[in-house]
Amino acid sequence: MTSDVYELIEQNIQDVIWIRSADGAYEYVSPSVYPLLGYQPCELMGTSIWNIVHPQDTECLDDAISEVQGGKDIGLFTCRVRHKNGRYLWFENRCKVIHSEGDECGRILGVARDITHRKRMEDQLLSAERIAHVGSWEWDVLQDTLSWSAEMYRIFGFDDEAPISVSRFLSHVHPSDKSRVIQSIRRVNMGDTYSVEYRILRPSGELRYVHAQGKSSMKGTRFAPCSAPFKILRSTNASRKRLERVRTT
Repeated sequence: MTSDVYELIEQNIQDVIWIRSADGAYEYVSPSVYPLLGYQPCELMGTSIWNIVHPQDTECLDDAISEVQGGKDIGLFTCRVRHKNGRYLWFENRCKVIHSEGDECGRILGVARDITHRKRMEDQLLSAERIAHVGSWEWDVLQDTLSWSAEMYRIFGFDDEAPISVSRFLSHVHPSDKSRVIQSIRRVNMGDTYSVEYRILRPSGELRYVHAQGKSSMKGTRFAPCSAPFKILRSTNASRKRLERVRTT
């Protein structure tokens, strides 16, 4: 590409491109930093990358840089970055090591994307879940991995937010309801939706009634549960009158 094309891309890209030198200072910052963070690139050149990262997020930055310096292809981290007016914005960063002749340590090339609006929407969703006692989770069937919202952990009474497996989830379903829950999940595997009420046993021994609704989503134009990846999306609702009612077994 010609220099004119590079300049056109540089002037119009919405993400911030940055290069960190071996000593931790900004060696390059794209002009897109100004509309996003209020700094002219020259104001950041030569300064430490840690200067504008929120103190509570520097560990994430250190870990990502250490990973790529240790051989990982791409490092990914999310952090808050201080705007020139003092407020903090959320940025998602991807970084990798770039080497040039005579450069043993390597510099770090990063691309930062403003995700402040997305984080705000996520926080509002979490607040709504806490107020309504509604949790949500996703099940990647092919990978057999579950992703739970924070409210799901509270509904089930788990103190930690360790990864959840399907077997761990089913181990807390009341034995009399387990087969019905499994049948509902199988219906979703066939492309159907489901709505089911069942009981869960919390670690404390308490019994809780929940209502779950689910549907499947898939990639591609055909539904092929055996070969095409898709996820089960499910919400667990512990309502005030009935579903949040706690009874002792």
